Amino acid sequence: MKRTKKLILLLSIVLCGLAQNIFAELETSLNGAGWFEVGRVENSSTFLNGDASYYGKNWMQNTGAELNLKTVIDEEWTASLGIGAVQVHIVRGNVNQVSQWYPFWVPYIGKTNVEYQKEITDEKRVQLTFGSFHYSYGKDNKNLGLYLMNGYIHPGILVYDFRDFVGAANTSGAKLTYISDRFQNDLILKIETDLKPLYDISVVNYLNYKLLPNVEVGLGVNLYRLLPAISERTNPTKDCKLGTYSTSERDVEELCVLVDSIGIDTNGVTLLDSTEVPYGGTKVVFRFRVDPKVWLGLDGIFGENDLVLYGETAVLGIKNYGKSVYNDVLRRIPVMLGVNIPAFGFFDWSLEWEYFANKNSANILSAQYGLSLPSEYKAENTKRDDWKWSLNASKVVFGNMIMVGKVASDHLRLGGGHDSPEGREVTVNVKDWYWSFKLAYFF
Repeated sequence: MKRTKKLILLLSIVLCGLAQNIFAELETSLNGAGWFEVGRVENSSTFLNGDASYYGKNWMQNTGAELNLKTVIDEEWTASLGIGAVQVHIVRGNVNQVSQWYPFWVPYIGKTNVEYQKEITDEKRVQLTFGSFHYSYGKDNKNLGLYLMNGYIHPGILVYDFRDFVGAANTSGAKLTYISDRFQNDLILKIETDLKPLYDISVVNYLNYKLLPNVEVGLGVNLYRLLPAISERTNPTKDCKLGTYSTSERDVEELCVLVDSIGIDTNGVTLLDSTEVPYGGTKVVFRFRVDPKVWLGLDGIFGENDLVLYGETAVLGIKNYGKSVYNDVLRRIPVMLGVNIPAFGFFDWSLEWEYFANKNSANILSAQYGLSLPSEYKAENTKRDDWKWSLNASKVVFGNMIMVGKVASDHLRLGGGHDSPEGREVTVNVKDWYWSFKLAYFF
């Protein structure tokens, strides 16, 4: 045993020495960020089970840091690794617990990938990326939009994972990109690692084209969950059962189907009408970006991003299902519009609106457990508003510090505990809103 330990120790020393010699010859760079964020929900219409899920007047806070290491292997190959940790204070949505301090640390992998890049000409190149990487097709979007990569098709719940410092959310899988002077095409194989059912594979293609130097249009298609990890969960059958799903009314048999309609009989018992609706489907997205300063001759007066208009619309599922909830395509078309408000280069701020007439419950937990309920059981939660809005501002100071502020009624989800990381939308009506402020140092 002692001899084995000595051999293992000796082998470890040799391997470390070899690795040190190898990486000493490689070009390596390090960057990262540390931040502090605080905010408060000023008004929320979410009331379930009395006051147990009331988020109004709840404070929000998190602190974190992230380090990113990039190594240039040769002229064509690079490797990247990003790690971080964030301290979160769970806002439980309960007025009896709001004053309780309950922080915990969550480590995470920001990105880990290998990238190949080949220049074809001075204006054309291809990139191939494997692993976990940051991806966004809308550089102007601060809070709303980017429907191609976010959320479910059925039941039509929008879920966001924006990152202020890298401008994109994490994507796992592979990406092939072709870039020219006016044209860019991204072909992505995305592995689902956030929304259940997990590990389904989606095939995404997004094309961006510059019609003019100041006008861009984009068209995207997502074959969402085309290759399911477990077919019975992604594509339901009548005999598929997962157990039971507990609601405030009673235990409901947890089927691999989505509920198409809901009603209350004369005895107050919840009636569920299930239909075989798959989680997968086809998303189609159209996006535009216009900078009118070029036409108005205002380039030298306003900042680079001032007055830029951008917008996006999508069809979240091109096929109809069922009798009531999933058979109306107008309920599956979100529309967003944003404008970068002039600030003459002193800071960047924008206003974004969204209209989405989906009446399904914004509670993602039911979808995560294989069941989706249109609206909620309580009458006050059936008044979900179709409009969202967000006022966003940011300012870089001293070269490597950034201040980010937000006042919004959007798709914020605070969670209700360790077993419900996504939870319900906090701002279900247009009058519901919150604010947040983030201060970060990056290098």
